[in-house]
Amino acid sequence: MSYSDVKEFNTSTIYTDSSGAKWIDSKRVKTGVDYDVPLFPQVIKILEKYYYKLPVVSNQKMNAYLEEIADVCGITKNMTTHMARRTFASITNEQGVNILLYSGCWDTLKLQQLSITSLQTENSQRRNA
Repeated sequence: MSYSDVKEFNTSTIYTDSSGAKWIDSKRVKTGVDYDVPLFPQVIKILEKYYYKLPVVSNQKMNAYLEEIADVCGITKNMTTHMARRTFASITNEQGVNILLYSGCWDTLKLQQLSITSLQTENSQRRNA
């Protein structure tokens, strides 16, 4: 989710599907496009910790926090909320979630880039198997 979408998040956007999985069903602030995002167990734990009311800081402060986490973890890449969104897309793809299920979270050009990244990840996994 983009920073502006996280900022607008509220519990009314969460639903449980027929298999018992929880999802966010909302519209992008920037484009008004509908999107669905799966909530993994780790995310649900974080949401429960904050009673489903996420503490929202400025985008710049969020990026600064991500940089601190990167430093502690020994990661030398520049960490941003944008990179976090791309990482989310890669992880959900690796978990077998079809990128089209949450494609509303992305602009068309970015979705095309993610599709290419997704294919590269799949090919890499096949080579390493």
